[in-house]
Amino acid sequence: MTFTDSLRSALGSHEVDPLVRVVLSHGMESLTYTRSRVLMADEIIEPYSHTAELLLDNLGGIFTSKDLRGYHVVIGWGAVSTAGQEHRDSPPLTVIRQELASEQGRLTCRLLCQGVPDGLVEDRASASYVPGATDTGTVQSLISAILSASLSCYSHCSGVPCVWDSPDALATGYKPRDGFRVYTNGSRLAAVRRLLDFTTCTMRVEADGMLHLFQPVTSGAAYQHEFSLASGSHAFLEKSGQQTLVIPNRIVVRTPEDWPIGFTGSATDGASYALMPKSQYQVAAADSNAQAALLAESMLAKHRLQSPVAKLTVPLAPQVQVLDYLRVTDSRIGDSVAGNAGRVRHRWAVGSSGKPFMWQTDIEMGGWSSVRSLANRLEVYPTPQGYERMGRLSVKDLEAENIRADSIVLEWLTDSGMVDLSSIGDTLDHLPDGGTYGKLRSTNISAGNILLSSAVQVKTGPDSRWYDAGYIQIDPDVGITIGGQDLIFAHGAQKHYVYPSSYELDIMSASGCDIRFLNGPVKLSCHLDPKSDDVYDLGYSSRRFGAIFCHDLYVSNQPWDALDDLSLVRAIRADVEDARAYDRSTIPPMLKASYRKDEKMCRRAAQIDRDDAEIREILDSALSCETRPEKKEELREVRDAVGQDRQARIDRYEESLDDDRCISLGNTIGLLIGSVRQLADHLDVLTERISQLEKEKAQ
Repeated sequence: MTFTDSLRSALGSHEVDPLVRVVLSHGMESLTYTRSRVLMADEIIEPYSHTAELLLDNLGGIFTSKDLRGYHVVIGWGAVSTAGQEHRDSPPLTVIRQELASEQGRLTCRLLCQGVPDGLVEDRASASYVPGATDTGTVQSLISAILSASLSCYSHCSGVPCVWDSPDALATGYKPRDGFRVYTNGSRLAAVRRLLDFTTCTMRVEADGMLHLFQPVTSGAAYQHEFSLASGSHAFLEKSGQQTLVIPNRIVVRTPEDWPIGFTGSATDGASYALMPKSQYQVAAADSNAQAALLAESMLAKHRLQSPVAKLTVPLAPQVQVLDYLRVTDSRIGDSVAGNAGRVRHRWAVGSSGKPFMWQTDIEMGGWSSVRSLANRLEVYPTPQGYERMGRLSVKDLEAENIRADSIVLEWLTDSGMVDLSSIGDTLDHLPDGGTYGKLRSTNISAGNILLSSAVQVKTGPDSRWYDAGYIQIDPDVGITIGGQDLIFAHGAQKHYVYPSSYELDIMSASGCDIRFLNGPVKLSCHLDPKSDDVYDLGYSSRRFGAIFCHDLYVSNQPWDALDDLSLVRAIRADVEDARAYDRSTIPPMLKASYRKDEKMCRRAAQIDRDDAEIREILDSALSCETRPEKKEELREVRDAVGQDRQARIDRYEESLDDDRCISLGNTIGLLIGSVRQLADHLDVLTERISQLEKEKAQ
C-alpha cells in the first residue's frame, strides 16, 4: 500500500493507534497476522543490509507443525486513520530461521529474516572474472549483468530485478576495465558495491521487491521528510546531533603507472580539509584528467554521505526509507540538521495487557558504512578449512610465510625474468660492506668447486674437509654434520664453546658466564646426575628455587646422639620482629649452611681446581690437533684465561655459606629423629612410672 496523506496524518497525531501486519507467503499459500498475533517486530534497513526479527503468538500451536523457513515475509507498518486500517509495506524478506519457545503461560514462534542485500552477500562467484584493459563494459552494464545473473561467474545465481532510477554520467559512461575484477568465491554484493564506488549512485530495495539504483538527494531544501516539535508535524522523541569531519577529505585518483598516458584528478572537502587534512590516493582507469577528477568527486561524495550527522527516535514512521533526505528541527536547542537516512529501524512490541507499548522508528543520519562497509570491502568470510579468506586486500607492506596467486607483479623483475634493481632505485653496488663480510667481485661456482677467495678453497672429493681439523657436511637425507674441535658462539668479546668428546658434549664459556635456558620449562626424559659425588650445588643462598616437587626426596643425615636433640629443638624460637621467620640465634649450628665451613671451603676449592684442570685438558687436546696459527693463538688465550675467576667463585661460595637464612634438610631430619627417640624414651619412663603407681594404689 502506498503512503497516503491520511496515514501520514494519523502517524503524526498526538494520539496514535499503531498497527503492524506480517504477511507470510510461499507458493499459493498466504498467511496474514496482525497485532493480535504479533508480539514483537524489529526491522533494520540499511543500504547494504536488511534484517528483521518477529515474535508471533503460538497460541493453539498454530505454528508448531509449520516449517516457515524459506517463506517470503512482508512487514506492514501503519495506524488506524480516517480511512480505516492503513499500512506501509517494507521491502520483502525471507525467513532463514524459525524458533519455537515454550514457557509458562505462553507459546511463541520467533522468525529471523533477511532481505535481498544479505542474500547477495551469500551469492559467490563460481570462477574469476578478469576483464582486459580494452574491456568496454560500463558500470551500469556490469551491475545489471551481475544482478541479472548474466555475468558468467554468477550465472548459477538467481536473478534480482533492478531498475536504474537516476544513473549519473559515470554509471552510464565510465568503463572500469581491468580496474574491476571478481575472484572465485567473491561476494556478489561486494562486486556491486565496488562498482557503485566509482559513481555517486547508491542502492536500496523497495517495497516492490526490486533493487533501485539512483543518485540520492544530498543537499538543498527539497527534503523528503521533516521532523520537528511544531504542531501538526511528525514529532521526534529524542535527538542527538553529531558534527563530524569528513575523513578522508581529499581524494586523488591516478591512472595505473604502466599506462602509456597518465591522468590524475582530485576532489577536496574544503571545510574538513582546512581543519584536519587527510588525503587518500586511488588508482583507477581514466581517459582524461576530467574523468579522473569526476571519479575523485564521486568517491568523496560517498564519504560525505556516510559521515555521521544525527540520531533520532520518532514515533513509528514507516514513510522513511533508507537514504531519504531528511531534516530535523529542534526548537528546544534551536538547531536544524539535515542528512540522509543511513539506518532505519522500526520497532513494535506489546505489553502484558496485549496492548502496544512500543511503536517507534530509530533513524541514523549518515554513518551507515562504518563497520559493515569495512567487512564487505575486505570480503572477509570463513572457509571450510577453518581460516578467514579475503577476496581483496590492499596493503603497503606485506609479511607472509607463503604466497600463492594467479599472477604476481614484481617491479624489479623484467619481462624476461631478470632482476633489475634499478627499477626500485637500487643496485648491488649500492650495498655497503660490513666490518667482517663484504661483496665479492667475482665468484667461481662450478661442479665440485666453490672458490671463496684466493686463500680459502673448499676441496673436492668424498673425503673433502674444510681445513684439516673440521668440516661441514650437508646431506639431504641425514642433515647437517659439523666436524671439528669445537663449535664457537661469539658475542662481542665473549666466546662460548661446545666441545664433543668421548660419550660427552661439553659446554663451556671462556668468560665464566652463566648458561641459561629461556622460555621453559626444560623437560628431561633422562636422569640428571652430577659429574662428581657431593661436590656440585643446586642453587645457592641468594639464588634459590621457588619450590621442588618430587615423588620422593632422599637426603643424607647423621644422628646427634652426643647432643640433647630435644633441648636443641625446644630452644628454637620465632623472631620477635618477624613472626614468619625463626630467630637465627636459636637455630642449632649443625642446621646452618656455615656448619663445618672450613671443611666445605676446602672441598669447594678442590672441586674448582679439578674443573679448571679438566677444561685445560680439553683445550690442550684441541691445541694438539689445531693446525691454523691464528686458531692456535686464540685457543692459547682461552686456556690462559681458565682459572682467572677462581677466587671470585670461592668468594661467592663463602658468601652463600655465611647466609644462614636457609637450614640443612638432612641435618634437620637427623635432629628431629633424635628428638623423637628422646621423646620415646621419656614416654617409656613415664609409662613405667604410671604402671608402678597403679600397682601401689591397688594394694
